[in-house]
Amino acid sequence: SRLAWPPYARPVRTGLAHGELGSRESRRPAPIKGWLRNADKQVHMRWLFLVIVLSISAQLSAAFVAWSRQKAAGAFRLAWISISVALLFMVTRRVMELWQLYQGQRADAFNSFTGLVISLCMLYGMLGLRRLFDRLQGQEAELERQVRTDYLTGLLNRRAFCELGALEVQRAHRHPAPLSVLALDLDHFKRINDQHGHAAGDRVLKSFATTCRRMLRSIDLTGRLGGEEFAVLL
Repeated sequence: SRLAWPPYARPVRTGLAHGELGSRESRRPAPIKGWLRNADKQVHMRWLFLVIVLSISAQLSAAFVAWSRQKAAGAFRLAWISISVALLFMVTRRVMELWQLYQGQRADAFNSFTGLVISLCMLYGMLGLRRLFDRLQGQEAELERQVRTDYLTGLLNRRAFCELGALEVQRAHRHPAPLSVLALDLDHFKRINDQHGHAAGDRVLKSFATTCRRMLRSIDLTGRLGGEEFAVLL
């Protein structure tokens, strides 16, 4: 015998077949899945947008570092300019990729992340190259100072004083102006070395050089020609 449905459990007929009802119910999660898919796509595009912006910022920073060094680069000025121009051209590529992503076109995530890594490496390399260049310039300036300066008194040595003095003489001939040269010699300096030692003689030379720097103008040339002999160009 057929079992009867309880009154509260009887199916309600809505004019749709059971197959149609089941197929419609199976299609109900589809809009939710599509919404989730669109949400994932939006998050993915936002991450790509952020990655590309960071790449552009890193490349612009590296280009700025290279351009800021070209003024003090001297003979290497053209090299620093070339590096900065190349980095700016790389920035234009990233800007075009960012514009395509803004227009809704598909972007390659691997290419974007690789570009970010390369941009950060370039920025770090440019900062290290700038520090290396500054250190080399400092060492070059220190070597130049040691070559032209007397190691004991800190005054110009004989070579530097003669070179700069010759330039001042030529300038005085071109623009008539008074020019004076003083030849100084410390009396009885050998006796000081013999009686009190060379350390005392060195202290005398340093004290005399300090007195000259304090008494003379900054535009005057003062040099140690050798031993206890000095010269001043006013």
